[in-house]
Amino acid sequence: MAKFREVSLDFEPGQRQSYSNLGYCLLGAVLAQTHERPYKEYLLQNYDLHSRGIKFIASGYYPDEVEYDFRNSPIYGKGYTSQFDFNALASSAGLTGSAVALASAVLPMLDQVPMNILSDTSSRTCDMETAIRCYGFGLYTYRSTAGGLKVFVQPGRLYGMSGTLLIDEYGGVTVRLGNGEPERLSTFGMDKVLYQKLSAYYGK
Repeated sequence: MAKFREVSLDFEPGQRQSYSNLGYCLLGAVLAQTHERPYKEYLLQNYDLHSRGIKFIASGYYPDEVEYDFRNSPIYGKGYTSQFDFNALASSAGLTGSAVALASAVLPMLDQVPMNILSDTSSRTCDMETAIRCYGFGLYTYRSTAGGLKVFVQPGRLYGMSGTLLIDEYGGVTVRLGNGEPERLSTFGMDKVLYQKLSAYYGK
């Protein structure tokens, strides 16, 4: 938490929106204090991650992890895990597991009320037709055109891998995990393909 004293705001609160991992780090600290136990312990128990085969990354790799592809990683290679403090990053990055496991963990979140990971106010004031623009409380809101399929999406990446969680307006959950990074930092190329397939599936 002492590191937060060294952080300056990029703009005055309320002026605009910007994705920030620091926000998730702060939220993790709040959860740990509120529930009076370490963040990772709370998350593992509250979302039953152990039984789903989801684990927190530590230094090194687990035996069941795939071989990662670092060809498009400009800075780090296979040994990057020894250079990060994954305990500090736990609330913003650093879980390992299968696509099915992540989807099964997300599905119950959709039933939470009064707010859940789909709760969003940003789409009222921003352009949903621009990818990775309208960020809600947990996911981006996107649709290709007016009347098109509405989805809630969260792309992510670590060195040597990339992935996407995509929830459509009908409650379907799609997870893409790849053992490599895209050639450019944007991960939405493959996600657009998924979006097109889902739109065709729903007849939109």
